Amino acid sequence: MKLKVVVSALIATACVAGSGMAQSTNVNSVNVVGYFKLDIAGGSRQIMAVPMTKIPEVRGVVSANSATTITVGETLTAGAYNWGANSNYYFFEVSQSNSPFVGRHFYITNNTASLLTIKDGVPTDINAGDLVNCSYKIVAANRIRDIFGAPGSPVLQGGSGGDTNADLISFWNTAGSGGWDDPIYYNNTGSSSLGGHWVKGVTVVDNAPIDRDEGFLVTRRGAATNLTVAGEVSGNGQRVTAGVGQRIFAGGMTVVDTTFATSGLTNSPGFQGGAGGDTNATLITMWLPAGSGGWDDPVYFNNTGSSSLGGKFVKGVTVVNTNVIKAGTGYLITNPGGLQWLRVSPLQ
Repeated sequence: MKLKVVVSALIATACVAGSGMAQSTNVNSVNVVGYFKLDIAGGSRQIMAVPMTKIPEVRGVVSANSATTITVGETLTAGAYNWGANSNYYFFEVSQSNSPFVGRHFYITNNTASLLTIKDGVPTDINAGDLVNCSYKIVAANRIRDIFGAPGSPVLQGGSGGDTNADLISFWNTAGSGGWDDPIYYNNTGSSSLGGHWVKGVTVVDNAPIDRDEGFLVTRRGAATNLTVAGEVSGNGQRVTAGVGQRIFAGGMTVVDTTFATSGLTNSPGFQGGAGGDTNATLITMWLPAGSGGWDDPVYFNNTGSSSLGGKFVKGVTVVNTNVIKAGTGYLITNPGGLQWLRVSPLQ
């Protein structure tokens, strides 16, 4: 995996696929922009993630928030960030570094010139007024077409429904204890309305959003290839959240590798250490991509003081403090008590 940095925000804005040019003088990239190459081995199944976001459409300051809305000090174009506007899906992200909510992000249902209505409401741990005077940004989510190729230019190998030669993209359904959603593939037939599109079942999903934190499984049938992701390295930390009892595939929003010891996991609200076999412990499970792939033994933080394993990240009976969590890689997190993991920006 390789990162090439482009220092010009203007160049980056031109090269980042998606929602178009910015509408406000507030909009540019104040961080490092460029592209990141995600390598895909031939004949493999890999858990991957997008390590960059698109360049923000708007930056500004919050003037008020309620249980369902956020009021901003900037003048927005009404409807510009509505759910599905111009086939895009936008999220609001808190970028204020000294806010306890830095790095939280919420999707926007619709907007007026100053008011954002938040999809499913503002999270319940954020009270009315908590976000006042916080800096924020509005960002278009990456979509299937942005990462895997627009219709007519797929990066992965296509096929028809049930074709065992087609590459597959599978996302995790976080509802309840989780499970795989129906796979997505590129339909390369010309015999129906699905031909020439990314498809899930019988639904065209070219513009389906990929969440900022979301990992996904890529099943590659053909030879080795790669995905090139263009965008911005966030200057603020970004917070991954999981509900109580929820299993999530988290992605690598940072473009640099980190170790378990330096990941910040142990400082995260909700993170739980334990002893071997402790059902209350947070578990991080990596994917072994060799061949058809499979799960590695889970990693947990041993919080006992009775052995050489105490106070360290452990896999089985092996200390893995210095083992690397790779950028652009997804991993399964099981956390019985809920989790808010703040991933520090490499620019901080």
